[in-house]
Amino acid sequence: DFPGLRIAVLAIDPLRKRSGGALLGDRLRLNSAERDRVFVRSLASAGPGAVRRGARFLRQAGADLVLVETTGIGQADTELVEMADLLVYVMTSDYGAGTQLEKINMLDFAHLVAVNKFEDSRAEDALKAVRRQFRRNHGIPASVPDEALPVHGTSAGRYGDPGLDAFYRDLA
Repeated sequence: DFPGLRIAVLAIDPLRKRSGGALLGDRLRLNSAERDRVFVRSLASAGPGAVRRGARFLRQAGADLVLVETTGIGQADTELVEMADLLVYVMTSDYGAGTQLEKINMLDFAHLVAVNKFEDSRAEDALKAVRRQFRRNHGIPASVPDEALPVHGTSAGRYGDPGLDAFYRDLA
């Protein structure tokens, strides 16, 4: 859709406390990216400021769009929230009891949410609950229909998934 756009993906994997290493499996999953327009770099967590420095470097190197993928932010870690223009939260329907949604920090900050693995039997109920929580967190009135909220049920592993297509339209 954007043929001239140069995209950089900075994929952050957490360090394992026991081994001190990280799998850096994103390179395995993103092996079909067009290399002339898409640059992918996996990094192990490298401490405070590393993501900001990495994203700044990629912009200076000519990336038009820098996507930062991480396992998420903790209750006190706001580095991504402070530096990103658009925050996307991808979750699954397996978040625990309904009260757990109150604790998910990213639902306060996310501009766009995907409830992925939507083929799961609990996914429809989860989507309704996440939309309800998103509405509360963002002060969206009940007069706005659920379908108009930027919260989508997606199945990323399925080609032509209508939920993923709707998510992409909102993202674009």
